[in-house]
Formats: sequence, structure tokens, C-alpha cells
Amino acid sequence: MTQATDREPMALVKDKTDFRKRLALIESLRVTPRPGSAEALRYLACHDFVYEVRLAAWSAAVQQGIALKKPLARPRYALFTERLIARIKKICAYLGECYYSCWATLLAILTGG
Repeated sequence: MTQATDREPMALVKDKTDFRKRLALIESLRVTPRPGSAEALRYLACHDFVYEVRLAAWSAAVQQGIALKKPLARPRYALFTERLIARIKKICAYLGECYYSCWATLLAILTGG
């Protein structure tokens, strides 16, 4: 086994630096199941943000007899939509600040303060 797969499986599951490490962990758990491997596979199949990792964890879990739902791929337009909504929120926040500062300045001028 490599040095990366010798560590506790749940420690590698939480490591989000490189998805290839998680794929290697899944492959090692598929070949030689260890204590805690079912929990690690469940976590990866449900909570990982990389679709390939979720799919590999699901197939390894099904191979070991763990019943899980097959992960769904996100539609291509989802990322675009999320970025667009984030930009619209920033623009609205900026316009709200401008509106508030204009009215505060106008109110200060009118009240003489």
C-alpha cells in the first residue's frame, strides 16, 4: 500500500486537496475492505463535491453490498446559474448602498446637519 492509503480512511476522506487521493483510497477500499471503510464510502458517495469520486464510491459501496442511491451529475447550466445569481446579488447590494448613501446625504442637506 502507498503512504497515502496507510492512514485512517476517514482522515483521507476529509482531505479535499486532491480528488485523485480520494479515488486511490476508494480503489484500495474496494480491493481490501478495512474497518470504517463502509462509513468512508457512504460519506464520499453522499458528500464529495467531485462527481467522479461520488460515482466511484457508490460503485465500490454497491460492490460491498451497501445500499446507496446512485449520485446524480449536476447539469452544466447549474454552475453558470450560480455564478450569475452571485453577481446579481453583488450588484443589488452595491446599488442598495448607493441608494442609501444618496438619501442620507440629501436628508443631511435638507435638515441642515
